[in-house]
Amino acid sequence: MPVTVPSDSEPAVRDSISREIKIVKAKLEKYGKKLKQFEEEHDMDTDVFIQKFESGELGDDEKWFDWKFAYEARQRLVERKKQLQKAV
Repeated sequence: MPVTVPSDSEPAVRDSISREIKIVKAKLEKYGKKLKQFEEEHDMDTDVFIQKFESGELGDDEKWFDWKFAYEARQRLVERKKQLQKAV
């Protein structure tokens, strides 16, 4: 649903969205590093991990759920960044 913003408020809204984009980018970097750590630790790309995890090949060890959480969090942030960039 489109939102109408008074013209005198547009700069403040744009600044707020720009700040949010910066925050999302920082979180994307954090989760990207976390995924890289998992990949190096387990000698497996995240895409391969997701396939194996979802097929049940890896079992229910907590470390796999941590990796899955990091992956899903990063995916949500990618989508959030796209939405915010459309708004600016």
